[in-house]
Amino acid sequence: MCGIAGFIDFSHNSNKEELVAMTDALAHRGPDGAGYDFSQNDVFQLGLGHRRLSILDLSENGRQPMYSTDGKYAMVYNGEVYNFLEVRAWLLTKGYNFKSNSDTEVLLYALIEEGIKAIDRFIGMFAITFVNTVKQEVILIRDRVGVKPLYYTWNNKTLLFASESRAFHKHKSFKKELNPLAIVDYLDFDYLKKDKSIYQSVKAIKPGHYLKLNLTDRSIQEIQYWSIYTYFAKENKSIDTASAINQLDTLLVDACKLRMVSDVSVGVFLSGGLDSTTVAAILQKHHNARISTFTIGFEEKEFNEAEKAKSIAKYLGTDHHELYCSERELLDIFPRLPEIYDEPFADKSAIPTTLVSEFAKKHVTVALSADGGDEVFAGYNKYSDVLDNYTRLASQNRLLLNGKRGAYKMLHHLASSVSGAQSKVALKAFSELKYLGEFPNVVEMMVFSARNFGERYLQKLLLTYKEAHQENNIIINRDRLAQIQAYDYKDYLPNDILVKLDRAAMSVSLEGREPLLDHRIAEFAAGLPSDFKLNGKIKKHILAEVNARYIPRNLIEGPKKGFAIPKKKWMQTHLKEQIMTYLSDDMVQDSGVFDLRYVRELRKQYEKGNSNNRVWNILLFHMWYERWMK
Repeated sequence: MCGIAGFIDFSHNSNKEELVAMTDALAHRGPDGAGYDFSQNDVFQLGLGHRRLSILDLSENGRQPMYSTDGKYAMVYNGEVYNFLEVRAWLLTKGYNFKSNSDTEVLLYALIEEGIKAIDRFIGMFAITFVNTVKQEVILIRDRVGVKPLYYTWNNKTLLFASESRAFHKHKSFKKELNPLAIVDYLDFDYLKKDKSIYQSVKAIKPGHYLKLNLTDRSIQEIQYWSIYTYFAKENKSIDTASAINQLDTLLVDACKLRMVSDVSVGVFLSGGLDSTTVAAILQKHHNARISTFTIGFEEKEFNEAEKAKSIAKYLGTDHHELYCSERELLDIFPRLPEIYDEPFADKSAIPTTLVSEFAKKHVTVALSADGGDEVFAGYNKYSDVLDNYTRLASQNRLLLNGKRGAYKMLHHLASSVSGAQSKVALKAFSELKYLGEFPNVVEMMVFSARNFGERYLQKLLLTYKEAHQENNIIINRDRLAQIQAYDYKDYLPNDILVKLDRAAMSVSLEGREPLLDHRIAEFAAGLPSDFKLNGKIKKHILAEVNARYIPRNLIEGPKKGFAIPKKKWMQTHLKEQIMTYLSDDMVQDSGVFDLRYVRELRKQYEKGNSNNRVWNILLFHMWYERWMK
């Protein structure tokens, strides 16, 4: 795990000092070493920078930037390709010789041998910049799921690239102009969507894509090489339950074992839930030594799963470590969020994720997490809620045909006829439908139910409002669960969940690995019938059946409590001073983003005890603004 940064400058206005500064802005991603190579010719300047977190081949032989022996090819790379020994064996048959035991050299020669098709051989997470002077092109590649981040900015003269956008602040060509569309997404959903950055000039390479820059004519294009939609779009696999469980078990074992390949210590985050328990159980059974597991506990019982995790660790026989964190320890992380997340990010679970990363880093350099299980195997409560509500909508199609008025009346009835979590979706839809119209599909309904503001209120809040139109691809020949799973896998997973883990872990120089996001598992699960995943009220049904082969069912029974914080309580107590400061008239006028009258109204409602996501998101935006835009 590392950090990469650099540039290709056709204007010849860059220098090595800027390269060093850009690269060192990512020192937290790689504290074990640095490499900076600056060169130029009559056409362009090339800067390749790398910060190293030593995981494989701890010697200098694994140093980056790495060049081919003839000097015609170069590469910087962030991530891990877990099956590199298999790829290396193939390259040996092609006549390649290796001077290191690193996966970096394997990737370099695989790309030389096979070009972009070599990616099909890679199992892992990666962000790669590959320079090919033979074909006169530079290729920026991001892994299939988007575990590793990769950003770029291009002004037709200079291409900058980096693992995090903070590096761009160190180059003279970078302009800190805010992106209104990104602000809309952040406020409504807590994170930035698709390839957007908070900066107008910056984009993220989308998961499963690569960017190609032609060094001769300066043309640039982004090309997709993999998509989960390809596998969701296929008809359901014709497979019986027992065979599916066996195949998934085999895939999980291989994915977990591959992610233990390391020359440094490895541990596992164990929350006590089904996903992390499955990963820990498989690893402990197939590993020669006791694995290390890490759990944090909370004083608030509604958030605490430490006792459950401890029981599971005892049964598995892991070397278990637990930390009961005080409220003060969690609160101490809060003011650091704008530094850890260099673009606006409002997912409250970023705080405990950072804390457990800090705890694990005291013992290991690599930690396996179970992220992705809810998206791959349909574990979110929201799936059941949205499906139930949409089914009610579809069953009253006659009312929908009467237009907005009929749908509005129907939703009024629906909102008053359901209770609990389901009513939140219905009530929200009811309150806004007259402004937004009917939901054309279940994906639109799920997206709408997640919004903090909605179009009507964002128009009031933002001085410059631009509608962030979402083109949500729908899997036509699959059922509704497959449709919303595919959306979450492509949107929520890479833009929220994986951003959260990457920045939290990298802030303490810890490598995070996600076996449940092995693309082979995702491809297999996408093609399964939906009742293999959501079976009545049983979530992640097939994963639970695999888990039962390793651990008694009673050890993981019970509702999942989540990895969260008492946000509403904090907002009315510990964070009150920060809220009044960052929602003050002075702060609002200084940023020039929000309408002062609307923020004053939010502030007034907050002082009456209304602590909602709208206040939280503006608070964190202004904290970010103060750190990065001043």
